[in-house]
Amino acid sequence: MIEELPQHQKIVLLCIAKLLDENRQVVTPPEIKEYYIQICQEAGIRPRRPPQVWAFLKDLSRLGLIHQKIENRHNTQGRTLGRVALISIRDNTEKEIISSMDHLIEQFK
Repeated sequence: MIEELPQHQKIVLLCIAKLLDENRQVVTPPEIKEYYIQICQEAGIRPRRPPQVWAFLKDLSRLGLIHQKIENRHNTQGRTLGRVALISIRDNTEKEIISSMDHLIEQFK
């Protein structure tokens, strides 16, 4: 299934896997977007705009490759500060994704 993804969705999935491989349980879309831009620049690829990256996250979730959980954030007085998406990879397969996709960056150059 991963092999059939479009180029930029593969890059986004690789970014999530690499961020989670740093002993983290979840990552947020802003972290993913920042790392995605960095990877694209290193590979000489024009990154997509943030709304498109968000659409990639929705697609990856719909395909069952990632899990998104929306949480409300509150301050110390209990007031809602906003919502944040917490993203993880299903079945903790970060290492498998990284090993199968690490060569992608070289292919894109």
